[in-house]
Amino acid sequence: MVTKQAVNKAQAVRDYLNAHPKATTKEVVAALDKQGIKITLGHVATIKMFDDAKKEAATEKPADTLTLDQLKILAQAIKRIRSRSH
Repeated sequence: MVTKQAVNKAQAVRDYLNAHPKATTKEVVAALDKQGIKITLGHVATIKMFDDAKKEAATEKPADTLTLDQLKILAQAIKRIRSRSH
């Protein structure tokens, strides 16, 4: 009896998208179908969405930090604002 090897569909999608970055979801499904990998439009769209989110999260800049002097100036400004409102 011949057994089928399990195909990692998500990795197949990622591999195809790495080779064809501008491919649409439909193009990915059609290309993988030609390779004998059955996958739905929704599955491909989900994989693309999560991969895009991971890429965006990896490229986000950390928030700017304040120096001690800047914090002191900010605290003084808050004190002045509070003293005016009372």
